[in-house]
Parts: sequence; C-alpha cells; structure tokens
Amino acid sequence: DEEKLNIVLQELKERGLFFIDSRTTPDSRAGRVAKKTKIRYASRKLFIDNNQDEEQIFKNLIGYLEKHDRGRGLAVIIGHPYPGTVKALREAVPILKSMGITIVPPTEMVNTIGEVEIINNKE
Repeated sequence: DEEKLNIVLQELKERGLFFIDSRTTPDSRAGRVAKKTKIRYASRKLFIDNNQDEEQIFKNLIGYLEKHDRGRGLAVIIGHPYPGTVKALREAVPILKSMGITIVPPTEMVNTIGEVEIINNKE
C-alpha cells in the first residue's frame, strides 16, 4: 500500500533514518516510494536462512557471493538471529574476508538515495 508506506517513509526520513526493503513480495512498492520521498533506501539481494539448517545457510551465503557478487559492489543480505545463522556466519566471515569481501553495517549500504540492485533468491 503505497499511501501507508509513504507515511512510514516520511516519518523515517524526518527522524534521519533509512529503510531497507526485505522484498518479501515481488510486488514491493518500497523502491518507488523511497525515490519519491528521497529517503536513503536499499533492498536485499539474498535471504540466507529461509531454511534454518546451518550447513544450508553457509552454502547459501558463500555460494551466492562466489557466483554473483565477487568484486561487483554491494549486496544487502538478510538473515535472522537463528542459532544456525549465527554459527554459519561465524564460520563464513573469515572465508568472506579471504575472498576480499568486506562486511559493513547497513548504514554504509544506504549512503546514497536509491535502490541497490536486487536478485530474488528462491533457495
């Protein structure tokens, strides 16, 4: 609902905050509304833990970055604080660093107004 989303994004903007769209629906209107309201915005490229299995989460993260984003810029990746996600991230972070991938806080992903490219993950 663009009208309701506009109210939320205007409030976030007034508070100096940003919006990250988790893209739980392919019909998200957040990017369009964010551009209109000129709020800092990004959208996720990958959910790493649709399946809560630690091994699968690790494979999702490492595999995706090896195939799609190595050296190509920004990727907003979303996970939940599930035990398997936390364990997979602990194992993956040193590997990601060895691949030259830098993990940054969300505030660095939304420094400019506009949408980070999205790729839907069906895994």
